[in-house]
Amino acid sequence: MKARAFLGRLIQPIDARAPALFRIAIGVVTAVDFADRLRDAFTFYSSQGLLAPDAELVNAPLSLLAFGSAPSPARVVCFFIFGFVAITCFTLGYRTRLATVATWAIVYAIQLRNRAIGDGGDTLLRVLLFWALFIDLGGRFSLDVIWRRRPPQATVPGLPVRLLRLQIALVYLFAGLSKTGASWLNGSAVYYAVQSVDFGRPFGSWLAAHPTLARVFGFGTLAAELGFAPLVSMPLRWPVFRALGLTLGLGLHVGIALTMRVGIFSWVLPASYAIYLSPRWIDALVRRRDAIVPSGDPFSDSRLPTPVSRSTAALWAILGLQMTAVVCQLVLGKDRGNWVPGVYAELAALGMSQGWTMFSPEPPKRLNRFSATGTLTDGQSIDVLAAAAPMLLPAGGVVYSRWYKYRSDLARTRHQDLAIFGRYICRRYNDQTSGAKLRRFTLTLYWRDIPAPGSKATSDWEHANVLEQPCLADSP
Repeated sequence: MKARAFLGRLIQPIDARAPALFRIAIGVVTAVDFADRLRDAFTFYSSQGLLAPDAELVNAPLSLLAFGSAPSPARVVCFFIFGFVAITCFTLGYRTRLATVATWAIVYAIQLRNRAIGDGGDTLLRVLLFWALFIDLGGRFSLDVIWRRRPPQATVPGLPVRLLRLQIALVYLFAGLSKTGASWLNGSAVYYAVQSVDFGRPFGSWLAAHPTLARVFGFGTLAAELGFAPLVSMPLRWPVFRALGLTLGLGLHVGIALTMRVGIFSWVLPASYAIYLSPRWIDALVRRRDAIVPSGDPFSDSRLPTPVSRSTAALWAILGLQMTAVVCQLVLGKDRGNWVPGVYAELAALGMSQGWTMFSPEPPKRLNRFSATGTLTDGQSIDVLAAAAPMLLPAGGVVYSRWYKYRSDLARTRHQDLAIFGRYICRRYNDQTSGAKLRRFTLTLYWRDIPAPGSKATSDWEHANVLEQPCLADSP
């Protein structure tokens, strides 16, 4: 009997306005992210950039369908035009179901076209859009309703919405549980994280100069991540707990945004909070009671259950299994695919593979930077990065660039990544210059350990040549 009551509560309908506000918020973040990708679209996605045909990278099937194996700049432009149309329709709620599918597909395709520049925010956006496929997002605040393509809805089916909420809660829970390193336990992790050459912002440097305050931020991060899931999962008859969980999460992301450049991660999660809004909160936001929402308990976002068809029940059962697979991977870890290979393969195919281990179990405690000295055909030496890839040089700016993520990954010195980058630099320099050509260059990685809190840097920069790249056929 208790199981039936629990199941009945899971499928109770939910106020239609929360999913609609979620659609708008996520749509805006997706549009901003898509616009940001335009800055280096040809470099990151066309065959004239990093992913030339000789890059030998394996693309996801949907990426191959969208871009092909060697996309021209013109094809990339067409993809972006289609993408902006789909995202706009999704955000405004025009042909909402079709637009949701199209938006998920274009986000999936562009993210997996070039995995080297992807980050946790990309994965999060892709995962949230997947769960959004099964939610009625257009029942309110949509062009479909305004133009009377469909009637406005008071409620929408509840199970898919609750699975989306669970996914968001799991992100915080496992991000917190993965922070088991000594620096997280003693509070020094934030001190190290904000000094990253690739991700730190100027305010992060100021925070690192105040280790006690950085320690407060560190413990606050753990409290927000571990407290979010239980607080937002409280029944809405105790709304203060959900409000506290959302406030802690918002405070966490404001802190991250002020101190670190982490892309859209700190925008996607706050935008997703719209799915947690209760009818009473929404009424307070719009300052009036919406006439089509039935009166009732103002602290409950559920309604009386409605009959569920067999096909809907079957779909929901599949979604339940999908969430079970997600939890399985989060518990086992992304590197345990040999234990349940079928589950991991299915998650990878859907773009649902995830592991929320940001700066875990320890944040990076080493500073990295690159230099590259090249030799031209006339015998002259040049600074190759300044000439062909200035975005790879350290920059203390505020605006995030996907080059920072690429530079961070390149510092791992994996042979394949270095080889792809080396060939790209050769093509870029020699194609854009009319003078002497670049014959060859040497890429050097420099690194130095970050001193412990309260200590001064004592170690010198160490270095090693990580790539010797010939650029011309006659290069020795």
